[in-house]
Amino acid sequence: MKPNFEYIIIIILVILSIFIGKYFTAHPTLIGGIVGAMAIAMITFRKPADGLIILVFSMLLSPEIKLVSMPGRNVVLRVDDLLLITVFLAWLAHISFDKDWKGFVKTPLDFPLLLLFSIYFFSTILGVFRGEINLFRAIFYVLKYFEYFVLYWITANIITSTKDIPRYLIAALITCIIVALYAYSLMSLSERVYAPFDAPTDLSNPSGEPASLGGYLLIVMAVIISMFITMQRKTYFYLALFIFLIPPLMLTLSRASIFGFALMLITILVLSPQKKLKLLIIFSLGIMLFPIIMPEVYQPLKERLAYTFKGEDSFAGTYQVGGRKIKLEGSANARVLNWERCFEEWLPRRPFFGHGVTGVGLVDTQFPLFLGEIGLVGFFTFVYVLFTIYTTSWHILKNSISKIDQGLALGLMGALTALLMQSVAVNTFIIVRIMEPFWFLTGLVVGVIYANKADNLIPN
Repeated sequence: MKPNFEYIIIIILVILSIFIGKYFTAHPTLIGGIVGAMAIAMITFRKPADGLIILVFSMLLSPEIKLVSMPGRNVVLRVDDLLLITVFLAWLAHISFDKDWKGFVKTPLDFPLLLLFSIYFFSTILGVFRGEINLFRAIFYVLKYFEYFVLYWITANIITSTKDIPRYLIAALITCIIVALYAYSLMSLSERVYAPFDAPTDLSNPSGEPASLGGYLLIVMAVIISMFITMQRKTYFYLALFIFLIPPLMLTLSRASIFGFALMLITILVLSPQKKLKLLIIFSLGIMLFPIIMPEVYQPLKERLAYTFKGEDSFAGTYQVGGRKIKLEGSANARVLNWERCFEEWLPRRPFFGHGVTGVGLVDTQFPLFLGEIGLVGFFTFVYVLFTIYTTSWHILKNSISKIDQGLALGLMGALTALLMQSVAVNTFIIVRIMEPFWFLTGLVVGVIYANKADNLIPN
């Protein structure tokens, strides 16, 4: 008689959850996550696409648990980390018993991402051997980077037809609306808004993690406005939703996110295959009417931008630019100091492979962090990854006859440009609530190539 592998998996997970429960009774959220993972494992085993949809909801709507408090960086586990592992393993179990499975798809990003992860691993091991890095702490962050790549990879592999994509878009839009409503609920309670489960844990950080919400909204808004451009019917729903998300984005008061938003609009306007004049009119009217229509949003944003150059707090700095003295408040000054340390200290000491992950401590600016941790070799490998994403997206935008696929490709290019702008002052590419949606979107876009070839919508 053929064994029922679903029941075998249930028994294994029950035994495992009981065993872990004995040692993690102080973390009821973790126990709840394990129980939920059991159910999701069964859902994914039956139909991997459903497990992926659950992951879409969990990216912004799951709590995190601090496992270890260490100098420089805390080691945390989020429930969606557990769910991602569960979906990945259940998917592997599914394909191992699927007689019709045709093997892993080869994507344009496979080699660049594996190369980048190898550099992360190699540079970190070098740092451990030099005695400069705590292996236990570093391994969690290295695995976090790998987790992002796994999310991209399983998304690209699970997509089998363009008909599947609307389901993921609906799940993403529902999640986005929930997050936005939560942000609206904070507007009268907090100076800056943030995502669910990103509430401040102490008085030293009274505003939570607004830049994380800012990066997430940049991704979502890039896709939404791109759908407005490319879709032929019911596009004004996307425009209305885009406008609905503007106040939460602005009230993050994340300056890097605001500049990223501006660059995202410019990128989409330039690359848009249609509606350029309509977009230009809408964007121009929006800029002119914004202070009038949303004064309660415009005023704090204006004050935040002006505060950058007041330099009145104890961590402020003064710089000579073009013969003029410019003062920067403490947060902006810290970003400048990160760039200075990168070129004056970190790169000269370890120019090629850097100091390894966590080797330069907690750095709030992405590019100095890249150069400090993985050096010039790793940095240019990251540029290789970016180039591949842009060229792949451009290929879909120009060759696919599916309007949804065109919207996704245009949205990915706009989102990536916005995140690169944000990462000048934020460590964007290590933030979970930004990177999980980003790599999921990238997996959707790349998966579209192979789904469309099967559907005869993109030529080989």
